[in-house]
Amino acid sequence: IGDHKQLPAVVTQNEEKSKIVDNALQGIGITDMRMSLFERIYHQCKQKQWDHALGLLSYQGRMQKELMAFPNSKFYEGHLNVLPGIDRLVNERVFESSSIVGKILINQRFLYIPTHVDEAFNWKTNKYESKKVLKIVNALEELYKENNIDLNDRSIGVITPYRAQIATIKSEFEISCPHLLDKITIDTVERYQGGARDIIILSLCTNRMSQLRSLVSLSKEGVDRKLNVAVTRAREQLIVIGNREILEGNETYQSLINSAFEWKV
Repeated sequence: IGDHKQLPAVVTQNEEKSKIVDNALQGIGITDMRMSLFERIYHQCKQKQWDHALGLLSYQGRMQKELMAFPNSKFYEGHLNVLPGIDRLVNERVFESSSIVGKILINQRFLYIPTHVDEAFNWKTNKYESKKVLKIVNALEELYKENNIDLNDRSIGVITPYRAQIATIKSEFEISCPHLLDKITIDTVERYQGGARDIIILSLCTNRMSQLRSLVSLSKEGVDRKLNVAVTRAREQLIVIGNREILEGNETYQSLINSAFEWKV
């Protein structure tokens, strides 16, 4: 039992090294050592039309209904529904704010914030995105204070592809707001699989077109499993940060940012 549209175990070997050439093994569906047992069984069932043994995730109780719309249309073929009886999944947010920034954060569940490319030597970092992350978390902290709600380690999470960008973001917080480091989790999407936060900030750290190839993790069916995991970690709000010109080089990422409310913060 599992979701074949989300990430399998991490394998560092490339396709050439993991490819199976033995005809007998290929005959029973073992074609690539990177493919998990779960995924192989799934494709065997599809190939042999064992429809009674297959199912697609159809109900979820994590994402608020507005946040569910993008992964539902892009990854789950429109079959996803919210679990009935959970008011949080369909109700408006209970926050209030007197500031413009606070009102945007309350009213827009799905936000896209454009950033510049970082021309620095290390293309696995983006200082503009790290500063945006800090600014957003500060605004969220103010919003929580205004509503007498405490931030805790389940409130805000930051997902980014590279450890160098994790260090860059943490450095911003250490300088300006060290007290927040104990209340937020900054990590890669692989480490976030199985977890969730009320608010997810996705810093895509896109500085070159070539990065899109490593950013994407396609299944045999063409589903971007890495992006699916990233966007489905959020319970209440998703905030995506990245360079529009580069992200529009990939159809799925283009659809992602076009589906969101653009906020030039």
